[in-house]
Amino acid sequence: MNSEIVLNNTYQDDTYEIKFQVGDSFDDWNSIHIAVEAYAKQQGFVTNKYRKDLDSIDKSIIRHQKYVCKINCPWHVNFYFEKYASTIKLTQLSDYHNHQCNSEIIDLAPKNLKLPHAILRADQQYDLLTKKFPEHYIKKKNLYNAISKFRGVQIHNEFDAGEMLSYLLK
Repeated sequence: MNSEIVLNNTYQDDTYEIKFQVGDSFDDWNSIHIAVEAYAKQQGFVTNKYRKDLDSIDKSIIRHQKYVCKINCPWHVNFYFEKYASTIKLTQLSDYHNHQCNSEIIDLAPKNLKLPHAILRADQQYDLLTKKFPEHYIKKKNLYNAISKFRGVQIHNEFDAGEMLSYLLK
């Protein structure tokens, strides 16, 4: 697989079908991560980085990395960066799943359920609450836990943060 294609296309439009083969080469680990995530999204499963081995002398160099299917099935792909090579090679591919691949799995994966930073910024909420309630000491960790607890509550009005703090202080 040509890593230039991987870096130039973010796979948002799914116009390319990604296929892995043993011996494919990549320029860097970031392009591998993008390609593996895009491949998993196309096929309908979620991956995890399972193993990462660093160089024994220079710990900033990644020598080996393995991705596995999140459901712990036999699917996995290994990449290796040889000492005197200029590219990273795909060395092993087990393209078999013992479960049904489904695109809905991707939407339900915890790593894809994170709220964007622009929507929920605890530091902004913290600033608002400390200014509105200067007589109370608010710990950021407690605020984060409260936001996590009330994330599912669907009551929306202009005083949500203030009402939440009042409720917590009762």
